[in-house]
Amino acid sequence: MIFYYFAWLGWIYTTFIMKKDRTRLFLSAIILLLIIFSNTYLSILHLSIYINGILLWIVGMYIISISESSKIISMMYSTIVGMIYCIFHFVELYDPFWIVIPRTYLLSTLIVLSCSTLVFNMKRGVGIFLVGTFQGECILGISMYQFGFHHDIANLDYLAVVSVTLVAFAGVQGGKKLLVYANIGKQKQVKGVKGL
Repeated sequence: MIFYYFAWLGWIYTTFIMKKDRTRLFLSAIILLLIIFSNTYLSILHLSIYINGILLWIVGMYIISISESSKIISMMYSTIVGMIYCIFHFVELYDPFWIVIPRTYLLSTLIVLSCSTLVFNMKRGVGIFLVGTFQGECILGISMYQFGFHHDIANLDYLAVVSVTLVAFAGVQGGKKLLVYANIGKQKQVKGVKGL
């Protein structure tokens, strides 16, 4: 339910509030495709891979490919994020009692902190996050299958983590802009006081 809530809010924002440009069309189409294909999956070698995960992975690869920074380092960072994602799930599987906060919010916070630590460019961080978490989902699904468990790759729980993390990324970006504007206001205040 978390995914549908944030996806519809995001679609309404991108469709009706954002300024009209190619980014708006791209984001609206991606969000609408995510909502449409949220229950569609492919069966590959006894693994169920939801189409949304593949779509988000493609979007993440596109974001990384258009960034000006090194693609190899971005892929290394996405592997780190994938390992964090996978390790979190394995720790939760073997020792679930330590998780007091709901896992969606805890995992999203952990991913936002790790991506913010690894990269300063928020757009590149989102691309690394999308690629890394899908890699982590694939590793988790393959590992669970080898132990005899069935794990759907990129199911609605994954989409809930993705949606909460994207909202957290937007909050961090908004907080950064707010701090910049607050700093500009303080500088104007100091200049005004010096002029007296």
